[in-house]
Amino acid sequence: MLNNSIKKQLLTWLIFPLISLFVIFTLIANYITNSLTIALFDRQLLNIASLIALRINNTKTSIEIPEEYFNSFLKNPNDELLFKLYSTDGGFIAGDNELPGYIDFDYKNPFIKSIIYKHKKFRMVVFFPFPKRKIQNILLAVALSTSESNYIAHRLFLLFVVPQLLLIICSLIVVWLASIKSLESLHATSAAIAKRSSTNLTPLSQEMVPQEIKPLVKAINDLFNRIENDNESRERFIANAAHHLRTPLALIKTYNDLAKSYTQDDKVGDALANSQDGIDKMAHMIKQLLSLLTSEALNQKGFVKTSVNLNDLVEKTVSKFVPVAISKNMDLGYEAKSQSLYIFAEPNSIVTMVENLLHNSLTYCNEGAKITAILYETNEEIVLVVEDDGPGIPKEHQELVFERFYRIPKSSADGTGLGLSIVSEIVKAHKGKIVLESSQNPSGLKIIIKFKKVT
Repeated sequence: MLNNSIKKQLLTWLIFPLISLFVIFTLIANYITNSLTIALFDRQLLNIASLIALRINNTKTSIEIPEEYFNSFLKNPNDELLFKLYSTDGGFIAGDNELPGYIDFDYKNPFIKSIIYKHKKFRMVVFFPFPKRKIQNILLAVALSTSESNYIAHRLFLLFVVPQLLLIICSLIVVWLASIKSLESLHATSAAIAKRSSTNLTPLSQEMVPQEIKPLVKAINDLFNRIENDNESRERFIANAAHHLRTPLALIKTYNDLAKSYTQDDKVGDALANSQDGIDKMAHMIKQLLSLLTSEALNQKGFVKTSVNLNDLVEKTVSKFVPVAISKNMDLGYEAKSQSLYIFAEPNSIVTMVENLLHNSLTYCNEGAKITAILYETNEEIVLVVEDDGPGIPKEHQELVFERFYRIPKSSADGTGLGLSIVSEIVKAHKGKIVLESSQNPSGLKIIIKFKKVT
């Protein structure tokens, strides 16, 4: 729709007034050129008629005039020059008898009129040819076809109109180009917003923005500020809630352990064990929520870049999970192609990322599963691969698992649905890439994470 485009609106607002002005100017130009051409043509016709009258006046033996004499006045071979000598009572004397002869006019001035003769347009003048002889009853009519006059009028009309038409076309082109140039800053602003991540709420720059667009940019910045304040309020609420829940949970866990040590009833022991399991899950959920808030803040506000050896962080984190893997009868291994693999990172968040990757594999894989973490480098990147032979993630769910609290339908293992969300936020904060692939084993999952290495 036209209303959806500023450029088209500008053209619409301009084109109709310009076309209206062009039509008015065309009519005026047509009137001026016709009037000017007729005036010049009439003057030429009067001069020719005067010369013909002089020729007739000087003819002693005959008033027949040679054709060559008439042709000398013609510039266009298609033109015709005719004359008729007749009396005021309508009697024919010489010339073209069929040419109309007018007698009812003011004899003091030549009579000029446009006529159609033999399907051709002529301009004709009638006057007294013999004033010196004092013959007052003889009239001379001279008619000249208007082909040349029409040609000149047409050329003059084009000389007036064509430059105006070109000026209008050039004006519309200039307006179109000017609108494109003027809207570049708006396109740049929209492109800058489009490139942002959903957590980047820093104000937009107003330095290169036109005055007319500054209110829009200011409104967007105000919106960003309100969203950021709302996010901070939400984060503070969750962080405070999680923090205040830790102490009661720790106290409940302590009393739960104490109750288990005092009871000898198997049923009570089983109930306390189930209670302990729920407490552990709740504690893990609180830890995951805090990790998610931390990773979101890291992604949104950035971090101080520190060169860290990724091999050291991954190796230490994997070693912490070895006892858990052994207790579940799983094979947890780690391979590093080099001992020195440096990236710019926030160390604690990298540890959290690896913990979540390993925790997911240990949670969702069955007993006897094999889990392997591999670290290697390419020309520009450090690549971390965590691969297992567990149930895997179907392709239709591989993009969805990065959403918060998303669980694969009919999944048998308990989980919070936050692990891969936390991993994704940390990878984004470090300008890295994360890809999920199916493992080369009969089943399983391969998670590939790439970071730009320190050169």
